[in-house]
Formats: sequence, C-alpha cells, structure tokens
Amino acid sequence: MIDAVEDGVTGRLIEPMRVDALTDALYGYLVDPETRRRHGLAGKDRVVARFSRAIVWTALTNFYSSLAADCAAGTTRRHRTAANPCTEAA
Repeated sequence: MIDAVEDGVTGRLIEPMRVDALTDALYGYLVDPETRRRHGLAGKDRVVARFSRAIVWTALTNFYSSLAADCAAGTTRRHRTAANPCTEAA
C-alpha cells in the first residue's frame, strides 16, 4: 500500500493489528467530508499518474526483459529467488 497511499495526502496508513488507529482513521473520514474528498481526489490523481495501464505494462516489460537478459548472460545464483529466478532451487 505504501506505493498507492501517501499518509495524510491520499489516505491514511495504519500499522497492522492497530484496530484503534483504524477506527480513528475511519471515524475521521465519517466526520470530515472535506478530508474525505481531498484524499479521494488526491488518491485518484496518484493512481492515474503512477498505475495507468501503459505505465504498468512498460515497467513489467522492462523488468522481464532485464530478467531474460540476465539469464541469457548466465548471471544466476545457485538458488532460484524472486530477484534471480534463472536457476532451479536445490
């Protein structure tokens, strides 16, 4: 969520398992329509700017292209990892 939500600008980031903080944040939106509106509009703008289909497609294409190039170049590790899935795990 950190990529999508900027605390206090596009929404509220709440620590996991903090029911009291979540309750406070939700109540704040219920009683403050201006903040609710402002965060909603800022969130929409952020998503459109950062997560459009074209932007995500380009990022994924670049990632997989670089991964394929690394594998072709033999830059692998002994174990397959998220960072380097070119080889089978032992």
